[in-house]
Amino acid sequence: MGAFTLAVIAIAFGYILWVAGSGDNKAKAVYTINFQGSVSGLSVTSPVLLNGVPVGQVSAIRLSRKDVSAVHVEITVDKDTPIRENSVATLEPQGLTGTSRVMISGGTNDSPLLTASDDDDEPPVIRSETGGLQAIMRTPHGYCGGAYPRREGIVMGE
Repeated sequence: MGAFTLAVIAIAFGYILWVAGSGDNKAKAVYTINFQGSVSGLSVTSPVLLNGVPVGQVSAIRLSRKDVSAVHVEITVDKDTPIRENSVATLEPQGLTGTSRVMISGGTNDSPLLTASDDDDEPPVIRSETGGLQAIMRTPHGYCGGAYPRREGIVMGE
């Protein structure tokens, strides 16, 4: 009975070591994206896609101390991901759940790869633009535009 117990413990220990060592050991690169306005639905571990291909995830989200409308999003992607200087990041809705993902355009082949400067410890910054749903949500009346009349200055009960 003692040998069987030792064998089970050894197998369980081996399994734990195998699972712990099977993580993603690829080299990673870190980038920053500065979005203007809300990043509603985006969270740490949200997916990052380059031309629709999953390449990484969101690793941090912080508000800007200098600009109240800016949100700094840090992403971690595979080191060999070809992010170009003219690549552009947008927020895209992910299904009907209200979650968002970061979509990066590939840029053009003649544009150099985006890298950090030698004298700067900050990660390189990917340009951002307002995406489809984000642009709609930032307009004062949403998708309806001015279809409904404004009722400014009206107090209930008058």
